[in-house]
Amino acid sequence: YFKPAPDGKVSLRIRKNKLYGRDSERSLITSTFCRVRTSGKSEALLIGGYSGSGKTRLVENILKYIDGISCLVSSHKSDESSIPAITQALDQLCASIKNSCSEDEYLRINSRLMEAFGSDFSILEQVLPNTKLFHDTKRAKPVASKHQGSEIQSNSVSYILRLFMRAVSSQERPVVLFIDDLHWCDATSLEIVYDIVSDKKGSSCVYFLGCFRDNEIGSEHPIFQLIQNMNRNNVPVQLLGLSGVNRNELNCMTSDALCILPRHCKDLSDIVHSKTKGDPYFALEMLSALVDRGLLQFNFPKRRWTWNQADIMYLDDTSNVLHLLKGKMMSMPTQMQTALKICSCFGSGIDTRLVRCLSDSVEYSGLREELDRAVTVGFVEKAGECYKFVHDRVKEAAYDLIDEKDKERYHHQVGMVLLTSSSVDDSLVSIMIDQINHGVGELIQSEKDRVAIAELNYKAGVTAMTHSGFVKAFSYFETAKSLLPVNHWTSQYYFSIRLFLSFSNAAFACGYGDLADEALDAILREATCLEDKLDAYYFTNNLLFHRGQTKAAITKCTEVLSGLGETIPTKVDANELNDMLRKVMIFFASISDDELIHFKECDNRLHFYLMQFYQQRVWFGFFGDSPAMQSFLSCRSVEIAIRVGFCKYTAVSINSVAALLCGMSKDISTGYRLGRISLSLLTRFNATNLIPIVYLGFYGLVAFNSEPVLHCADQLHRGFQLGMSVGEPTIALMNGLHYIQKSFVGGRNLVALSTEIDYQLELIETHDDNRAKRFMSLFKETLHMIIDKNEARMDTTTLSEGAEALDEAMKIEGFSEVVFFHRVIQSYWLGYADRCHYFAQKSARGDAAVGRLLKLIASFYHGLAALQILRKKKSKVEMKEIALASLKALTSASDLAPINFKNKVELLEAELYRTEVVLRGNEEDSMQAKKMYAKSICSAEAAKFDHEKALALELAANFFEEKGEFASALRNFSEAKLHYTLWGSKVRVAQMEVAIARTEKSLTR
Repeated sequence: YFKPAPDGKVSLRIRKNKLYGRDSERSLITSTFCRVRTSGKSEALLIGGYSGSGKTRLVENILKYIDGISCLVSSHKSDESSIPAITQALDQLCASIKNSCSEDEYLRINSRLMEAFGSDFSILEQVLPNTKLFHDTKRAKPVASKHQGSEIQSNSVSYILRLFMRAVSSQERPVVLFIDDLHWCDATSLEIVYDIVSDKKGSSCVYFLGCFRDNEIGSEHPIFQLIQNMNRNNVPVQLLGLSGVNRNELNCMTSDALCILPRHCKDLSDIVHSKTKGDPYFALEMLSALVDRGLLQFNFPKRRWTWNQADIMYLDDTSNVLHLLKGKMMSMPTQMQTALKICSCFGSGIDTRLVRCLSDSVEYSGLREELDRAVTVGFVEKAGECYKFVHDRVKEAAYDLIDEKDKERYHHQVGMVLLTSSSVDDSLVSIMIDQINHGVGELIQSEKDRVAIAELNYKAGVTAMTHSGFVKAFSYFETAKSLLPVNHWTSQYYFSIRLFLSFSNAAFACGYGDLADEALDAILREATCLEDKLDAYYFTNNLLFHRGQTKAAITKCTEVLSGLGETIPTKVDANELNDMLRKVMIFFASISDDELIHFKECDNRLHFYLMQFYQQRVWFGFFGDSPAMQSFLSCRSVEIAIRVGFCKYTAVSINSVAALLCGMSKDISTGYRLGRISLSLLTRFNATNLIPIVYLGFYGLVAFNSEPVLHCADQLHRGFQLGMSVGEPTIALMNGLHYIQKSFVGGRNLVALSTEIDYQLELIETHDDNRAKRFMSLFKETLHMIIDKNEARMDTTTLSEGAEALDEAMKIEGFSEVVFFHRVIQSYWLGYADRCHYFAQKSARGDAAVGRLLKLIASFYHGLAALQILRKKKSKVEMKEIALASLKALTSASDLAPINFKNKVELLEAELYRTEVVLRGNEEDSMQAKKMYAKSICSAEAAKFDHEKALALELAANFFEEKGEFASALRNFSEAKLHYTLWGSKVRVAQMEVAIARTEKSLTR
């Protein structure tokens, strides 16, 4: 076992890969992994302990056995890098997928990623650069936007990474994420961890492991907030504390190192345990130190290790492992000590590219050779393209070689040496500036040098923002600001504007709203012309709107447009508006689709800004303007585009006109044509960031007039996902609301929709969007009433009072009409025809807040309820007029989109014939009713409307029951029950069960 080295020395037989005394901890980690894989539910396990307690070795020892066999594993050691550790770990996961998955599995993951991100894959690449490994050559190359690096914010990154995890993880192959040194992570990074593990969609399967030094952090550290959040939201999380090994376990470790029986070395291991408190790493270092000092020697005649117990017992300088390591390092040549100092300045290790850059200097020319010698000695190991310390304690000891008072200067000096190297490329700027920033305020006095360092900090900040390192980016921009001269608004004018704008973006992304406002105010105060203020104004307006200050945002935006030469009237003249719309329509009629799509491009910067602010003003106006003002703004923005040329914002303007035409039912065919053209303009200008707002307008307000409503729902879901990804939560959540709306109208499963609503409500809470919360909560209430009969208590007094009690703010936003729409739907499906009629009448007196589609749906159910009332109360002849008006509106809609409305027209016609049979007993009407019921059932099936197929079957069954055709009634009731079950309505299923029992009883008579 003990072969002497050339120098005659014998080394200890240290078994680095063996764990001592961690059986229960191993069992906990592996059993949790098995539970995650069995249940398909994500869990987290956090391991606390002091440095050297064996946390990392414990986890890595387990991961090496499961990596690539039954899961995907990615691990990363957190440090003070500008890129969050969780992002780096997931970026490494991409390489793991490529290397460890079979071809079929890789293709499946690739397909799911493309399905989740589609042509917007570049957004994912911005956060996780290694996703280029899944590159589709047909995909458009990402184009840097004017605000590249500032569009994606922390909440957006969380959403992007959740989508990514849903695509790459599964119950069959869960993802294990291991972050070492979790205590270095900031609150933003840990919030991303929480969002991934607690994903309410439940479609990702993640086992998160994190190690941290619990003795070096206080109760205020974000790690404990992470644990609290998980516990509060019922996310399985376990906290494991790791202390030193006990005497018996350390005895086994010593026995293995000395290759003698445990009982023969117990006296030695007891001494080591008392001095190290069972710290495994400290214990091994102490044994090595005893060998170096000759207190633990190999006796060749006896062929065993020997020691003097008393000499070791009374050693007084082995109470600290750092002292041992530092002493060992100080015995090395000065050149190696310098190499270790430099390496420690970069954290846990140093990239070989940095070694090459530093070696360019005379001072550090022998750096590589000294690091190689450090590898031989055992301080450092070569891992790929990096020299890494073998343990954190070694790094700490090396860093301790630098005098405390000299550390800032030492870092700064290393950074300045890098600055002089010609080998430093853009990828190393952030690392270099991290070194320079130590003591930069005091060590750099020249104004020219300070500005140069400020520009490097700005560059590093932009890079950090691009990779979602918002906290680090904020630090870079803050340092850059501190280095500017007092007169920087004069001497560094344009750089100051860029810096302060980026600073405000980073501050907002980190949640420092006041600092973002201060930076924007400084630009607006110091900039010398309107053009230089426009970016600041645009961001200021968005901040106001995000905070719910819609009126203030509209006022500011109107002021900017006024400064750009535009006059926005306080009140729109109807004749002027009609004249504007007529001119715009003449232009669109005079030009082909291809000519529109390839219309001349705007080449003037101010004109571009003009259309950008019009787009912003139109969006704000959606929440605070009259329909007439919205129409004016849409038409005016198109007029400007026709005059100065098209840009990406023209897609929004044309789309707004399309929505206007369809909403006012003026020219739906032209509206649909313009909507399709707006989509083509997005492609022409590669305007990924505008897809959410254009999809909201087109698929939310226009496309259902021609395309299947369920297809519109799917596209709105894409708009929701993309909006969350690019940092537009308000627009994203509006897409989400319309997705729920179209999915409900299309008859998708109510339980699945309810789950989706809960998920979106969680996002709404995160973004504090009370506007979206109101509307989404109404849908949740409606779904719950239709799903569960125990919740379906239709207290008509409460409903009526609830609608009347809406405050003025809700009425201004059209919220009361939306409430009445939901009451119409709830009343009809719960069987309250009179209540349905009552609320439909109140809804009809409102404005167009619910939109054309929901008005058509409300009209449909109102028509059915009116006929039901007429059959019961034959004197209510006005009810027939209501049904005929509903039929007329739906027939017009069906002419354009039969897939969405034909079944409704046919069912209303069937019910009209049925009513005529009840009122007059005409047999010919009876035959027509049966015919139209059959047609409605077939049309609903073709449209995949389970709920309306079930309704047609139920109403047909009621008709057959009235006619005494009980066999046909029973068959239709039974089939209706099946489709109500598929829809997820327990209320309607229960009603069908009663009807089936009643019909079966009639058949046996």
